[in-house]
Amino acid sequence: NNGWLNLDGSEYVDANSTFESIFHSDYTVSAWVKPDDGQPADINVIFGTQKEWTGWIYFQIETNGKVKFVHGQAASTAAHQVESAGVIFTDGANDWKYLTGVLSLTSNIAGTMTLYVNGISNTADSTPTTDWNVTTYDNSLNNINIGTSSTTNRFFNGSIDEIRLYDRALSAPEILKNYKHGKSKHS
Repeated sequence: NNGWLNLDGSEYVDANSTFESIFHSDYTVSAWVKPDDGQPADINVIFGTQKEWTGWIYFQIETNGKVKFVHGQAASTAAHQVESAGVIFTDGANDWKYLTGVLSLTSNIAGTMTLYVNGISNTADSTPTTDWNVTTYDNSLNNINIGTSSTTNRFFNGSIDEIRLYDRALSAPEILKNYKHGKSKHS
């Protein structure tokens, strides 16, 4: 399988760290993703943390084949999120896509979330709720998981490779370079 992670819809990997300090400033998450079904019956989380009132991160495939990247905190309604502008995975699709989510802050309460698919920006909207503030993010109790956001549901079914977390906002040229570098392995 060329070394990637194959998940059957009931498994996940605990990263054994909260990576707490990274989520208080600019960051990037990326992964090569190949779902068994591009429009799953339930949300498939690629990367995430358990939803707690003080902080959570999700990078997921929605049931309609769109991709969503969410950074939430403080209260259940406080979130900054971005969804793909269109369907990324069609029903039954199981091809590789290089997905990247970037949070670039301009202040503690403002910034931009951008979603990239195969190195190209694919963002519908990126507006935070009015009560969102990155300084109040706290998820010190829950580790990052690969293949789910919790240990009980929303498991990913398919393959994930080269998942990366950067403590800065990658530029568009850097993201495109990463895509081109991994494309031959994931075709």
